[in-house]
Amino acid sequence: MKPGDILLCYMTGPSRFFALLEVTGPPYRDSAPIWGEAVFSARVPVKILLELPPEHAIPVKELTDYLSYFQSGSSPNSWTGHFRGSPVEEKPEDAKAIIAALEEA
Repeated sequence: MKPGDILLCYMTGPSRFFALLEVTGPPYRDSAPIWGEAVFSARVPVKILLELPPEHAIPVKELTDYLSYFQSGSSPNSWTGHFRGSPVEEKPEDAKAIIAALEEA
């Protein structure tokens, strides 16, 4: 990741897109706990471009007609694998669809 990259934020569990972040500096390591007691040492500085509360976040299933990973035709839940390898670079057309949905919400 590098400054200027846009991060599309996705909540597992409820399967919703909820924010856009812009990377503002180079990646770094930090061992201080965040989000409770958990340590996520690989970090990147960001600024929030758009943020939705969970109840207004975009369900990924609402975008099935617009996202390429729903078009594979394999099992109905094969799309979940796309999110397990995060961070993943989205295809430009998928990113545009997600950003448009977030901005419209």
